[in-house]
Amino acid sequence: MSAYAVFVETCREEHKRNPEVPGSFAEFSKKCSERWKTMSGKEKSKFDEMAKADKKYLEPVYFYIYTLFGLQAVYVTALYITSWLLSGTWLSGLLAAFWYVTNRIDTTRVEFTIPLRENWALPFFAIQIAAITYFLRPNLQSLSERLTLLAIFISTFLFSLTWQFNQFMMLMQAVVLFILDSLDMLPAVKATWLYGIQITGLLLVCVLQFFNSMILGSLLISFNLSVLIARKLQKILNLKSDEHIFKFLKAKFGFGATRDFDANLYLCEEAFGLLPFNTFERLSDTLLFYAYIFVLSITVIAALVVAFQNLRMKYLWTSHMCVFASFGLCSPEIWELLLKLVHLYNPKRFWPGMMDELSELREFYDPDTVELMNWIK
Repeated sequence: MSAYAVFVETCREEHKRNPEVPGSFAEFSKKCSERWKTMSGKEKSKFDEMAKADKKYLEPVYFYIYTLFGLQAVYVTALYITSWLLSGTWLSGLLAAFWYVTNRIDTTRVEFTIPLRENWALPFFAIQIAAITYFLRPNLQSLSERLTLLAIFISTFLFSLTWQFNQFMMLMQAVVLFILDSLDMLPAVKATWLYGIQITGLLLVCVLQFFNSMILGSLLISFNLSVLIARKLQKILNLKSDEHIFKFLKAKFGFGATRDFDANLYLCEEAFGLLPFNTFERLSDTLLFYAYIFVLSITVIAALVVAFQNLRMKYLWTSHMCVFASFGLCSPEIWELLLKLVHLYNPKRFWPGMMDELSELREFYDPDTVELMNWIK
């Protein structure tokens, strides 16, 4: 602020203390201007010092703007790191950041409207996902693992503190972790750490929000505590009665062979085989299957309508689209799979025709050329 602006602000404060004094805004501005022109240099120097002192502090509106846009920069950086970790190449992260910026109308609304709570929360959620992606890598050193757990805890806590929908997002995370852990696709120790971090973060937020009862009764805390208690009881009682089910499912869907007797017995049993397609024909003949599809379609359409009505969820969806789309384009594993499919498709497509051409024996018949060749000899 300039010295004159500080002077005008001082006049306004003085005018507020005396509301009984009549006068319009134009008259007030004119009097301030005339008073400033008639002031001595010594009096103006006082306002110069006040203006210099004011420049040392950041105005609240600028603090808000700088912080918010800084968080968006952190958001883009976290998406960049996540895509890089998934694909193993920095080009994937660069593509994810590029798509985020070019689709900024659908990824953030900080530039065209008043930012709501998701603009503060989603950067921390992106940091949490990036940290979890790194944490689930195998063969991490002890120090790296501890620092990653600290980053996961801090980002989880800040995400829970800034957005009221955090428990539903993390509940989906917990369900996915439980499925991967049940299929032995995730180390049980790491899954337990993540369950505990989610619970601790929510309980700390509950304390800071003066013991918010909604957090204590959330589905996330109930689900995570149930999983941890069940796992502890299984470990204490040495219960492994359900292991053959998972072994059977892994063998049935081709994730690996098993030598377990019960799992092999289920594989040989016809009742555990695939559902025959004539079942749908019989259900369709009685119109039961069509009625079921109709009711199911109504519920799916209703769920989609509810999802499309909430614009705020779009900003969570599109950012992850940027990450997974860039990961799909730059992942060596996916390109290797595509090249293998092309390699398998070409022989299947052209091999029969080539074999037919090779098996077809034709006789060369051109007497004039044969006579010329004999004459040359």
